[in-house]
Amino acid sequence: MDSGYVKVFRVRQLTNLLMSVSIYIDEVKAGTTKSGERREFNLPAGWHTVQARSWAGDSTLLAVEIKPDSPVVLICRFRAKFDLLYGLGEMFKDDWLNFHTHELELREERE
Repeated sequence: MDSGYVKVFRVRQLTNLLMSVSIYIDEVKAGTTKSGERREFNLPAGWHTVQARSWAGDSTLLAVEIKPDSPVVLICRFRAKFDLLYGLGEMFKDDWLNFHTHELELREERE
């Protein structure tokens, strides 16, 4: 299993689609290791492309993975942009879902 940071967060009006997600990180609030030690987090502000997938049976859950350099927990403000990929092509590419600013938590999953 690839190491990385995995977050499940709730979105509305999604079905079971494969998606790519761009997350814009504009404020890093905290960086913490799994042991609770605080440290600087070196993921810069800006757009970061991640891969996402909806979970079968619950269209409001989306799993997102991002792989920054440091093994820390990151709390940040973010906006999310979804490229909806259908079998017929990228019909709805670059649609924005109606997001407000959310708290996004990215946790190190490596053993």
